[in-house]
Amino acid sequence: MEAVAHRPGNPALTSFEWARAHPLTQRLTREGKTTGPVLVLAAAMLIWFTAFAVPVVWRQDRFATFDHDLGIWDQYVWLLAHGKVNALITVRGLSPFGFHASPAMLLFVPFYWLGAGPNFLNLTMIGWLCVGAVPVFRAARHHLRNEWHALILAVAFLVNFAGQWMMQETFHPEVMAITPMLFAYVAAIEGRWRAFALWIYFALLWKEDVALAVLMLGFVMAIRGTRTVTRRIGPAATRKAGLYAMVAALAWFFVMIRLVIPHFSPAGAFTDNLFGNLGSSPTDLARTTVTNPGLVREHLALSNPFDYVRQLTASFGFVAFLSPLLLLVGLPQAAINLLGIYNFFWTTRDHYAAIPLLATTLASTEGPARVKKLGVRRFLLGAVAVGAFFTCISWGISPLSAEYRNGFWPLDPSPQQAQLDAAVATPGPDEVVSSMYFLVPHLTHRDQAYTFPNPWIPINWGVHDENRPDPNQVDWIIVNPSSLNDMDKGALVSALKDPGHLLVAGEQAKPPFPKNLSSLADPAVWTVVADRPDLLMLHRVRP
Repeated sequence: MEAVAHRPGNPALTSFEWARAHPLTQRLTREGKTTGPVLVLAAAMLIWFTAFAVPVVWRQDRFATFDHDLGIWDQYVWLLAHGKVNALITVRGLSPFGFHASPAMLLFVPFYWLGAGPNFLNLTMIGWLCVGAVPVFRAARHHLRNEWHALILAVAFLVNFAGQWMMQETFHPEVMAITPMLFAYVAAIEGRWRAFALWIYFALLWKEDVALAVLMLGFVMAIRGTRTVTRRIGPAATRKAGLYAMVAALAWFFVMIRLVIPHFSPAGAFTDNLFGNLGSSPTDLARTTVTNPGLVREHLALSNPFDYVRQLTASFGFVAFLSPLLLLVGLPQAAINLLGIYNFFWTTRDHYAAIPLLATTLASTEGPARVKKLGVRRFLLGAVAVGAFFTCISWGISPLSAEYRNGFWPLDPSPQQAQLDAAVATPGPDEVVSSMYFLVPHLTHRDQAYTFPNPWIPINWGVHDENRPDPNQVDWIIVNPSSLNDMDKGALVSALKDPGHLLVAGEQAKPPFPKNLSSLADPAVWTVVADRPDLLMLHRVRP
C-alpha cells in the first residue's frame, strides 16, 4: 500500500501529531518509561494483588465473610442498581445514603447490572489499594530524585501490615479513598491544581469522613506553602489551593452530615452512638475535650494511642516523624477511632485505620527527603525497608506472615461446602430470607435479606430500632441450630409458632428448648426443607 505523504493538509496525520504533542501524552510517556524500578514495582504490584485476590475470593466462596460489612455494602450497591435509593439495606435497617454517604458506590452499578457481586467489590478494592503504590513511588521520586530509593517507599506501602488486614477484612469505601488521596498529594507537590481538585473530589465521593482528611491536607498546604514542592510553584498558589481544599471539605462534610444522611435517616446517624458519654457529634466531642478533659483521658487510657501510633509508624521505620505536619492528615480520624467506645475502633488491623495509614504514608514519603546527606538518607531508607519487612512478616496476614495459616483465611473448603452452596441457591430471587450471618453476603441480591434473629428481634437495626419490617414476609429461615444462643433460640421458637409477631429482647421464648427445634414448626405454616444439627432450613407455607 502506498505510504501517506507527510503534508500539512493531511487531517489524519495532523490529528496524530497533535495528540502525540499534547502535554498529557508527553507526561504519560515520560512517567511510563520502563526503567528497572518501574518494572520491579509493576511486578510487585501484580504479585501482591494475586497473593490477596485468591484468598479473598476463597473467603467469600467458602462462607467466611460476614453480614457486617460485606453484606451491607453488597446490598447497598444492589439497591442502587435497581433504583431503590430509599429502600432499606435490610442487613442494617438503614437506606443506602442513610447508612453512609458514599456516592462513589454508583460506579459499581453498571457492573451489578452485568451480574457482579461481593467478589467484584473485594477484588476492586484490593487492586485499587495496590495501585496506591504508584503515587507513593511518584511522590518519593519527586522528593528523592532517585527511583531506586522511591521504590523502597512504594513497596513499603504495598506490603504494609495494616493494608493487608484491610484487604482481608473485605470491601470498605474508606480503603478505596486512600489511592485518590495519594494521587491528590502527587498532583499538589507537582503544582497540577486541576488534577489535584479532581482527585480530591473523587476521594470525597467514597465516604463522608474522608472530608476530614481533605480538610487537614488543605490545612498543611495552606500553612507551609512550597517548602516541599518544586520551586517553580509559587507559595501563593499552594496556599490558595490548600484553602480551597479546606473550604470544599468543610462544605462537603456539612452537606453530608447535616443534610444528606438526615434526609435518608430521619432518626439520626447511627454513628451518634459510638462515643458514649463523650457526646454524639464532632461538636460534642470538642466541647467535652475542653470542659471535661479527664473524661477524654479515661477513654484514651483504654484505647492506648501510643501503641496505635507506634504500630503505624513502625511499618515505615518511624521516618514519618521527620515530617510531622503530614501526620495531621490522619489526626481527626485517629481521634475518632481512639475515642470510640468499641475496642475494634482502636486497632490498626481494620478499615478504621485507613486514613491514619494514609497520613503515615504521606509523612513517610516526605520524611527521608528532609535529610540532605546521602549517607543518612540511605540509612533512613534502610530503616523503612527493615520496618516494612518486619511488620509485614510479624503483624501482617499475607502468605509471608505467621498469621496466614492461623484461621483467618479459609485455605481449605468447609466440610459443609456443598450443603451451604445448596442452601443459598435454594431461595428464589424475590423471596425474603433470614439467615446466619456468614450466609448473608450470598443472599443480599434481593429486597429483603436479614441476619437472624432479625426481623423478629432488632439486632444492629437502624438507629433506634425504627422502621421495623413485617416478619410475616419472611419466606425462608436458614440457621445453624447448634450455634444459636438462648435469645436466638427463643426468637426461632416464637417465629415457628407465630411468624408475624414482632419481639423485643426479653420477650422471646425462654429455655428449656427441645433438642429438635424443627419439631415445633407448624406444618401449616412452615415446611422443613433441611433438618440437621448444623443446618435448619424452613420454608414458609403460602396459600
